[in-house]
Amino acid sequence: AVSQLYRAGTSVGANVREAQYAESKKDFIHKLKIAEKELGEFFFWFGLIKSDQSEAEDEATKSMIETAGQVRRLLIAIIVKAKQNINNPTK
Repeated sequence: AVSQLYRAGTSVGANVREAQYAESKKDFIHKLKIAEKELGEFFFWFGLIKSDQSEAEDEATKSMIETAGQVRRLLIAIIVKAKQNINNPTK
């Protein structure tokens, strides 16, 4: 599970980087959607690992979850705005 968590977490950054070099606006959105899905997978694996541990959350864990949540909200906002720009290119 730890290797899956690592893979999903690093994939988020890789897909955001790929989006920076997208070939089109649709490709940009597609890559960011993949990053968002990988972040969802990160939360899944993190939850599995956490459920195996009986220790209370420490500050580093809380900070990591909060940061991942902020990244997810940011990705969603960028995706929504990019879709709006495609649908209304004059604005």
